[in-house]
Amino acid sequence: MRRPGVSLALAISLTISSLLSACSPKQASPTPFITSQDAVPTSAFVSPTLTPVPVETSPAEEPRFKDADLALSFGDYDKALELYRGQAPDASPTSQAAALFGQSLALFKQGNLSEAQAVMADLTARFPTEAPGVRALFWLGEYASIAAEAAQAIDYYTQYQEKSNHTLDAMVFEKIGDLQSSPQMKLSYYQKAYSAAGNDPDLGLVSKLADQYAIAGQAD
Repeated sequence: MRRPGVSLALAISLTISSLLSACSPKQASPTPFITSQDAVPTSAFVSPTLTPVPVETSPAEEPRFKDADLALSFGDYDKALELYRGQAPDASPTSQAAALFGQSLALFKQGNLSEAQAVMADLTARFPTEAPGVRALFWLGEYASIAAEAAQAIDYYTQYQEKSNHTLDAMVFEKIGDLQSSPQMKLSYYQKAYSAAGNDPDLGLVSKLADQYAIAGQAD
């Protein structure tokens, strides 16, 4: 027998979903793709599958590898890897960390998942407090997820969420929810993701949340 509360929650979620589809245009959000002129994969998320994702705000002082970033943006992964492995703009920890981050993305784009993982892991171990080092935790979660290592992916995503500036909390919580085997845990993380999204929840997330409310009701 379903609890009235669960049914109400489901109805609310479905209502929110329909309202969102008819609401006024959303405020402009950061451009999810990186243009050729400003391609900076060492300081922003570039989805391997070209799926739009939010990008972090890159500190003005964060090093740029213009030629390497452009090569990666245009799909010349061999050249990009060569350039990322070349001389960094300076010998600072941030520059070294950014170079490693770019190397890992280039390796991943080449299809070398294991080597990409090794470079990202090295980055987090050597430069854990640098922005690229923190960002690497997200990508280690992505790599582990691709390798069907759910527990490891959840651990990396969780570490990233705790250490990041929380720009991607909604997406990270949703990813963690996707990897959960327990319906209760899925519901919990989807709720966190919905809360973190504020006034701009993704309709896919709303649908997942509604599904989990329905499952919770059917289980009673």
